[in-house]
Amino acid sequence: MDFPPKEKRDQRRERGCQTRQRIIDTAAAIIIEEGRPGLTTRAICEKAGIGKGSLYHHFTDTHELVIEIVNHFMDHYFGAMTAQEFESVDDFFLKFGHQAIAQISTSYKIRERFMPFVVEMVEDEHFIAETMEKNGAMQRALIGKLSALAGGTVPPAVLADAVLALFTLLEGTESLMQFTRDEKRFLAMWERVAKLLADHVKQNTIRSKK
Repeated sequence: MDFPPKEKRDQRRERGCQTRQRIIDTAAAIIIEEGRPGLTTRAICEKAGIGKGSLYHHFTDTHELVIEIVNHFMDHYFGAMTAQEFESVDDFFLKFGHQAIAQISTSYKIRERFMPFVVEMVEDEHFIAETMEKNGAMQRALIGKLSALAGGTVPPAVLADAVLALFTLLEGTESLMQFTRDEKRFLAMWERVAKLLADHVKQNTIRSKK
């Protein structure tokens, strides 16, 4: 059997990746602008400029497509949070909280638009497992950064508890922001919380004696 040259295979693969991404971007835009009712295969194909065969070549159904969109948003969020650079333990908690609150504020419309899909996503065991793994990887990365910033030895339980508290508080903040979008109020609250968490880590840091 004759196979196409590697260059042609690479070109086909590249075109396939571009089409897949165009489908994802188109579907995400439809959800954000029109909500769930607007997400139909016909609308996706018309706005992406593709045929149904191309759509179903990349995604079996709209559920799989929505999961892929949410994964893209999560990858962006997790990437933005873990890529941050910190100068000290205090800066770690303060900056992380500020960044998270800013992310929540700017992406609220997106979050609201995806709420009708929550039941489907929660029932998808693969999606939940993947989300938990991403969350765990993010926590491990942050624990590593926090440990390096401490300038000494911090008991693993202290680091884990501090980062867990960080995530728990942010999830609570996200829920509270459904009632009010007063970002300044949450930033002021976070500054107090950040100091408590930073003090807890610093007080439990064992520094080597010179």
